[in-house]
Amino acid sequence: MKIREFEVGILPPQTTNVAWLDTSTIELKFYIDGQWQKLKDNDTPYELPVAKSNVLGGVKIGDGLSITSKGVLSVSGIIEVSDITALTNKQLDALEVGDKVIKITGTEKHLYLVTYKATTGGGICLSYNAAGYGETVSYDRTESGWVYNSTDIKTYGE
Repeated sequence: MKIREFEVGILPPQTTNVAWLDTSTIELKFYIDGQWQKLKDNDTPYELPVAKSNVLGGVKIGDGLSITSKGVLSVSGIIEVSDITALTNKQLDALEVGDKVIKITGTEKHLYLVTYKATTGGGICLSYNAAGYGETVSYDRTESGWVYNSTDIKTYGE
């Protein structure tokens, strides 16, 4: 059924293809089965279902995600670089413990995790672990900004 117009008033419209806001009861009504009926019980608020793989519904923005005023969802805390020893001051300032940095070398991607960051001054450490191999990259905070300090490599099982 297609609604042709929307009317507001105390008395119901004389046509059936009209939605009507009854101002005496502040109820939205529609002509259904030969009589004017409320579209929805106003005492029962709509509840958006939780989104699932097979159900369209609502989600909440959790840690590591952000959403713009236009509804664009982004993953925060992930930075992609080609040189893990050349992160910028802005990148290092934004990182927190638990954030991820992906180093891309050719066709490989290596996931580094921020495992330490001093709350004031101090430094930051990013760690990467693969089978039998571990690497920790550290930066120091100086008056002029972040400075690369070292890369410590550990081979396991030797």
